[in-house]
Parts: sequence; structure tokens; C-alpha cells
Amino acid sequence: MVAVEARYADPQQLLVLESSCGSLKDALGEPGAAFEKEAFAGRHVAVYMGCGGVCYGGGALASASSIVGDPKLNLYTGTSWSLSVVSGRVSFVLGLTGPCLALDTACCSALVAAHVATGALSLKECDQALAATVGLLTEPASTAFSIAGMISPRGRCHTLDAQGDGYVRGEGCVTLVLDPEAENGAQLAGSATMQDGLSASLTAPNGSAQRRLLKAVPSESDYDGAVESLEMHGTGTALGDP
Repeated sequence: MVAVEARYADPQQLLVLESSCGSLKDALGEPGAAFEKEAFAGRHVAVYMGCGGVCYGGGALASASSIVGDPKLNLYTGTSWSLSVVSGRVSFVLGLTGPCLALDTACCSALVAAHVATGALSLKECDQALAATVGLLTEPASTAFSIAGMISPRGRCHTLDAQGDGYVRGEGCVTLVLDPEAENGAQLAGSATMQDGLSASLTAPNGSAQRRLLKAVPSESDYDGAVESLEMHGTGTALGDP
């Protein structure tokens, strides 16, 4: 990747590429060996990327009349703003030949990416799969969620609390290697995904649909043990928490 391309690329692409290299080295590389991207070239590893949107550099297109001759527009503009390149760059740089998809399902993008990755492994569409997610707040346009009443004006998320007035956005990156032949590591017992269907509004949760999903997960797995812990998606809003 040449320096000028890196300078214009969405930082999400660079961050998830770095994290992916580390995860693949730890999971599939030779123990104690230094990272060499050539070691992964030609391997049938899939990349499933959950990313809730790309808006980096979007200000360059704020005015159609300013497009011609705009210094922000160059050879690398198209790939910088493309959601597909967030996943595609990982496969390209490392020479991975498995399926490569970018998924935007909003807040659940990371979990859906992992779900799709496990399905691909079950169907033997790949030998291993990289399930990843990345999210950075690089543009002021992300504050639009405040207008919709989703972001806490106090900067605190009070989930399941009467004083809850929204959530607080964060940044991060996670990359997970799924390998059916691995002899150690955590085991993914099962997963499921659904859509709310008709709800009160486009962004309103649907309690009945969520209950159906929770019931579907155990039936899709072979796990018969007790539940030790439970994590939830709590937005800290009167609409989202119930």
C-alpha cells in the first residue's frame, strides 16, 4: 500500500487491516515466527466484516458544484469511501481467497458477521474465517443521532435506569479467527439472526421478534449447559431498553 493511498484511505480500513494481521498470525501462523503476509497468500480464508457505515471524507461531496477540481477527489477517493473495501483490502493485502463480504446491519453488524462466518464454515465455503468489525467516529455527521434523540446529552448511558436518556457512541476494532480444526480457544455453540419485520417505526425495537430470536438460538446449537452470563444491547432509552 503506497503512502498516498494510505493517507486518503478511511482509517477504518487501516485499523482493521492491522488487527486482522495480528489475529491471523496468532491463530494460523507459525508459533514464534515473525509476521509475513506472504505466509497467508492463497489460503482459503474468508473475511466477513461488520461495519456500521463509512462516511470518512464525505465532506468532499457536500456540494455537487465543487466536485470538479476538488483536491479531495483523486485516484483513491472511490476505494476510500467504499464499504466493500473495508473487508476487501484485508483479503487483497494478505492474498486470501475465501469469500469476502462487508455487512452493515447497524448495531449488530459485528455479531451478524460472526453468524455469517459460522454458516460459511458449516457449508465448507472456506477453511477458516475472519469475523471482524471496526467503527470510528471520523465525521461530524455522526452527531445526527443526537437529533433523533438516541445520544445522551449528558454523555452517560444509564441502561435499564429511569434516568436513561440515550447511549454514548464509542470507537473500536475486533478481529476474530474462526477455525473448525483448532484444538484450543473458545467454542461458538450457536447463533441465529432475524429481522423485526413490521414495528412502530423503522428504528423502534420489536419485543416479540427479540423473544423469538432468543428462543431460536439454543435450538440451533448442540450446547446443553447452563447459561453462565448474559450480555445485552441496552441503549439506555425509554424506547430501546424495554
